Amino acid sequence: MSQSNNKILKAKIEGVKTDDLDIFKSSLIPFDAAFEEYNPEEESIIVQFKTAVEKQHLDVLGNYTIKPM
Repeated sequence: MSQSNNKILKAKIEGVKTDDLDIFKSSLIPFDAAFEEYNPEEESIIVQFKTAVEKQHLDVLGNYTIKPM
């Protein structure tokens, strides 16, 4: 797991609809994230952060489920 002290380097984010994918990616620009995989059936995206991010900062993105990996 890439999480220590509530900081996340990699996460699976659920609840991202295909139609909102580009907007969602834009909202993560300040977090310096790379997108590894999108699963339209699960409406989930795997995100790799170049610098560890605290989960509480990701909560401002909206009504998504964030699961550290």
